[in-house]
Amino acid sequence: RLLGGNRQQAPAFLFTASHGLRFPQQLDHQGALLCHWKGDGAIPTPDDYFAGADLESDAKVLGMMAMFFACYGAGTPRFDQFAHLAFRRRAPIAPYGFVAALPKRLLSLGALAVIGHVDRAWGCSFVSPGGHLENQAFITALRKLLNGDPVGLATDPSFDLRYADMSSELGHALGELAFDPGFISESDLSYTWMATNDARNYVIIGDPAVRLPVTDVQQPERPEIIRAAYHASIEPPSGEGPAEAERQI
Repeated sequence: RLLGGNRQQAPAFLFTASHGLRFPQQLDHQGALLCHWKGDGAIPTPDDYFAGADLESDAKVLGMMAMFFACYGAGTPRFDQFAHLAFRRRAPIAPYGFVAALPKRLLSLGALAVIGHVDRAWGCSFVSPGGHLENQAFITALRKLLNGDPVGLATDPSFDLRYADMSSELGHALGELAFDPGFISESDLSYTWMATNDARNYVIIGDPAVRLPVTDVQQPERPEIIRAAYHASIEPPSGEGPAEAERQI
């Protein structure tokens, strides 16, 4: 409904929080947003998730921004960046690193930018091991976007700053452990390491200079992308007459 044919219903900003799926057929469906959870062990069907292929060509997303809190929502690296947590050697999880299909599809239809997560997204993005909310990065990013700041600036004092804070905390802890083995518990050190890598993996897909189109008008008319035909002259081979080609943009 939000991304379909009714352009007055399409939001200027879309925020989702869900599981992001991992598939063997990764390039087309990796990072798809899970909409219907059937429980552990159940295999999702196409009716249970929203992928790039589900976004119709007439979707009214011109000028939209989106933020996907989901595993692989922005992309997938070649190697598992959290293999340490399972005491495994780092192994390839994809033939190469790639951008998720849904953000690319959105941008191809006129969306301005998508903020998302590369690799798995963890609860430490917004909650501490003690259950305390640590969602200030999301609040700051959303506030700055709604205030009209460029998306690149909105993510700087939010996700970028959280990564800097967590990196500093992790570096300090590792330095102190060299002199005091009891400086930090193993569980707290593991959380700090995981939160650091998690914060690093938020990225912008699109133009970091764009701003969220906000207005005081209650129901503004939403513009549409119109296909335009143009004629391009092609240099003919020597000895032949002029040629002309029509292309769609």
